[in-house]
Amino acid sequence: MASPIQLNIVVTQNASGTVTTSTIVIPVPAALQALDSTTPGSSQTGYSAADQLIRNIFRAGVFTDNQGNWYPTEVIQKITAQ
Repeated sequence: MASPIQLNIVVTQNASGTVTTSTIVIPVPAALQALDSTTPGSSQTGYSAADQLIRNIFRAGVFTDNQGNWYPTEVIQKITAQ
């Protein structure tokens, strides 16, 4: 299995009484992709690029869509790696 190249983060927000659901696409940095354990056996690094990125998002408590918008982790409904 190849390293994931992006995370799809489904968020739900409540603005002015209107609940909206949207998907934010976050690219997985090349440095994390290079660490990913995709080969079985002794060459495995023990890292998962998606796991590391998700862990860092929740450690920070916020994330950005790289368009100037910041979101708290509380609005995350689901995360999938692709």
